[in-house]
Amino acid sequence: MNEVSLLEWYPLALKRGMAIIVNNETFVNLSKRTGTNLDRDALKKSLEKLNFSVTVLDDLTADLILEVLENAAQADHTNSECFVFAILTHGDDDDTVYGSDDVKVKITDIWKPFRSSPSLRFKPKIFIFQACRGKDFMDTVESDGPGDLPEPVEEGGEPPVTRVPDASDFLFAFSTLRKYYSIRHNTKGAWYIQELAKVLASDGETMNFTDLLAKVNLMMVKNHKFRAEKKLYGEGRLQVGVFMSTLTRNIKFPPKRNGNP
Repeated sequence: MNEVSLLEWYPLALKRGMAIIVNNETFVNLSKRTGTNLDRDALKKSLEKLNFSVTVLDDLTADLILEVLENAAQADHTNSECFVFAILTHGDDDDTVYGSDDVKVKITDIWKPFRSSPSLRFKPKIFIFQACRGKDFMDTVESDGPGDLPEPVEEGGEPPVTRVPDASDFLFAFSTLRKYYSIRHNTKGAWYIQELAKVLASDGETMNFTDLLAKVNLMMVKNHKFRAEKKLYGEGRLQVGVFMSTLTRNIKFPPKRNGNP
């Protein structure tokens, strides 16, 4: 087996797995996140198309968010390939997101329970954050022309791994960089989640997930540069997401037939 073949796809299983969407629209004192229900519905539809078992939870307090995560980490994922958690809410520049009670939740506390989840060992655990991470807007630069994403390359081979760090096999996808604003349209939804839902629906079965996230960034740049409302965001604002990965293999979600891989 050569070195190029070591990065294989995560193995398939009987079920795709659990996906949880926490959608916080209404808060105590923080502003209402108008438009977020469009994002919730679009993401739910795309994940269900990929055969995830999706649970939607609206307007959860900080304590309830942590309770849901603890329960999910302790659930039996033996016959599942993957776990997905998405939270659509307000956020801050100190790596926290808000519960509907205006109480902050540390991002490290969101994924911590899954570090010791035995039935998710060796399996990808994806966390998606649609939230502001600061107050700044991204500046723009001029370009001579658009570029295209390279085609994802499939590789083969499965290494006989028996021990891994407890922080391996995680992927964190953020709608924006730290310190920056995440744009959400009141009647069209958030740029990031809307493009993510589209790309999941069109390419989730065939494209490596990290390539898919890069395509989401490309689509945001192409489709939203001139859609920002001047009164709210200024002229020609742009946004890109960012992801962090400790994955040990590639991820894609090929179709399942009659519940089988």
